[in-house]
Amino acid sequence: MLPLNRWLLTGARVAQASNIASNLDIYIENGRICSLQPPPLEPSVQFEKHSLSKINSRGMLILPGLINAHDHLEFALFPRLGTSTYPNAKEWALDIYHPDWPPIRELLQVPKPTRLFWGGLKNLLSGVTTVCHHNCYEPEIFESHFPVHVLKRFGWTHSFDFSKDVGEDFRKTPKGAPFFIHLAEGTDAKSREELQRFDRLGLLNPQTVIIHGVALNPNDWELVKKRRARLVWCPSSNLFTLGKTLESSILQSGMEVALGNDSPLTAAGDLLDEIHCATQLKVPPHRVYQMVTESAARLMSLVQGEGRIFEGGAADLILVKDVGVSPAQRLSQLSQADIELVLLRGQVMLASTLPASQLPPSVFGQMQRLLYSKKEFYVAADISRHWAETVVTLGDKFRLGGKEIRLRL
Repeated sequence: MLPLNRWLLTGARVAQASNIASNLDIYIENGRICSLQPPPLEPSVQFEKHSLSKINSRGMLILPGLINAHDHLEFALFPRLGTSTYPNAKEWALDIYHPDWPPIRELLQVPKPTRLFWGGLKNLLSGVTTVCHHNCYEPEIFESHFPVHVLKRFGWTHSFDFSKDVGEDFRKTPKGAPFFIHLAEGTDAKSREELQRFDRLGLLNPQTVIIHGVALNPNDWELVKKRRARLVWCPSSNLFTLGKTLESSILQSGMEVALGNDSPLTAAGDLLDEIHCATQLKVPPHRVYQMVTESAARLMSLVQGEGRIFEGGAADLILVKDVGVSPAQRLSQLSQADIELVLLRGQVMLASTLPASQLPPSVFGQMQRLLYSKKEFYVAADISRHWAETVVTLGDKFRLGGKEIRLRL
């Protein structure tokens, strides 16, 4: 991880809510936003002025780092797999899982730490700074030069079909932490019955986070709201595997909802693709904005100020090209080509060519260059090592989240 730095971001509009952005300068120190004031902002004189790094952000809009509430990081290199729509996720899994056939055979030969790294990088490149990985937390990987912050305090099980004891998995969850489960991921009666089964076990409560829920009807959703459970929505994944996803009315019914990327095995690609899918399904931009910022932070029990920009909060920020619209409208239009800078806890993790030219040598000198979705970025990560471990089995034409990626030495 790069050393902590002091930053002054000037000249940008800063998102204050989904529909509000103000001209503010941001002073960052030790990973947190220390001052957020109209320009010109004069940082405290308690530090040596030569240690301050200033970035002219004129023409940019600063958004809170996005939060991806559901991903399977180890599958970022995989293509979409499946030959039709399925009645439930189990039928899809049984159809596509052939570990001795290409391309799964070759992809599984890539070391798992490297596959997880690519999952983190895919998120970073789409403006995500915090992600929930639906699998075991691996501290030796996620706490050592990983591209994004990975949720640590949570409980999880896969599903009734692929877990030995859902109740036991729930009981292992830390007190007050969210518990994630694929539930009702289908369109058939078997999928719908999972909610009542889960409720009979006494597990449907405020800790519960349902992933998918496609099979549930209005009465089921009333029960979910009564129990104060929450939801992660993965629309492009649902449409690909099941041919159906949730109605907009459910997503705007007062329940806490976050957006999840799922994995490229079924989803369109990354979280930006999921945002576009949600917008195309007529979910209002302000609601989608909440699903990847404040709502996601609450659902995941994040406590460092993630999902908002305010004094004292974590300096998880993305800088994008400003076109003069609201933060929510800008987010609904966003592509990788619009992302200019990403800070994670005040550290520059990704920069396009223009802001990279303003970085001090101590930061820029530790970054590596790549081409992703036809745009050049500099990234604070050891891409070359993971690149070498990947091309051994996949060659150098592999794709990340379905998009072209190339290392530039």
